[in-house]
Amino acid sequence: MDAQGGTDVQRGGEAGKGLTSAEPTVRREIARVSEGYEVAYVIGNEGIQEQGIPGVRLATVEGLLVETDPFGRYHLADVHGGDARLGRNFIIKLDPATVPAGRADALQLRRAPAAVATGAGRAHGAGLGRSAVCPGQQ
Repeated sequence: MDAQGGTDVQRGGEAGKGLTSAEPTVRREIARVSEGYEVAYVIGNEGIQEQGIPGVRLATVEGLLVETDPFGRYHLADVHGGDARLGRNFIIKLDPATVPAGRADALQLRRAPAAVATGAGRAHGAGLGRSAVCPGQQ
């Protein structure tokens, strides 16, 4: 951010390759307070916000079953992350009978399971929206 508040976003990694819908924004808000001035940097994401699908059942090849909450989120506790160096692939399959009618954005996962690369001590997620695999915090 320059002195006038203008920003220049540098994209690298997946964003640089156009593989993510993230559109980060930064703005500076200055307010006069009793001690002088307060400066707040507000960071946001104006990209596409894919919402989860509530009430959808997911299954793993190990036999674990979970249903998404009212916001389309889910949690699988104590999943073994595999070898500390390499991690492992964790397979999640969507039950197509539980997907609401009209949710064509979930068709990709209806046909094939999502493979999530896991590792020790890291949070992971598999998206139920337009992209089949979304590594990282959901």
